[in-house]
Amino acid sequence: MADVVANSAARAPFIYCDLPINDGPRHWVAKAAIAAMNRWLSSGDAAPHAPLLALNHDGTDFEFDDLGNVKGGIRTPYVNAIDTATDAAVAGRFLVPADAQLIKARARTSGIGNP
Repeated sequence: MADVVANSAARAPFIYCDLPINDGPRHWVAKAAIAAMNRWLSSGDAAPHAPLLALNHDGTDFEFDDLGNVKGGIRTPYVNAIDTATDAAVAGRFLVPADAQLIKARARTSGIGNP
């Protein structure tokens, strides 16, 4: 099972950060995107869309929230709100149910926050 990896070189040599970043399990969102595309092609049920990563007013940098995260995009959930956020991501079709169960199980053993 994939795990969250914190490092400062997400895409060396192009992207570096002074603080550890989550270079974690994007495969869950990718699998949901593939499932959505399959549904769209087979039944006409359009794939969901998420907001793009937000840019500042002049478009020269990202727009960040109070925690230093870029606004927009897809948020995969973590420990304290894991069940609610994961269920919402499944309902929004940004995660498939089987992966939601893996996320919930991993969060409870991750040691991040207060599992």
